[in-house]
Amino acid sequence: MKNLILESSLLPILESAMRSCSLLEITKEIKLYNAYLDIIKELALSPHLSFTMIDIGDEFVPEQKQSISSLLSKLTDLSKIFVTCLKTGNIGAA
Repeated sequence: MKNLILESSLLPILESAMRSCSLLEITKEIKLYNAYLDIIKELALSPHLSFTMIDIGDEFVPEQKQSISSLLSKLTDLSKIFVTCLKTGNIGAA
């Protein structure tokens, strides 16, 4: 199962979606991004598949460019900035 997941297109699709998304994109495609996040959640909660969230190395094709964990962290930071701007009313300041 491990090699099947690592050599499939699943992780590159999730990686690409998380790398290229913006908050605007997420709101435009909310159902799609909810599905991506549901898949990520299931992978992360699985004791046998949670390793897919971190750096998996370069021995698998397609090669990972960034871990899903790091991409989610960046998205979290972006959303925190957005929420802070909404709360303070400084939308143009960020």
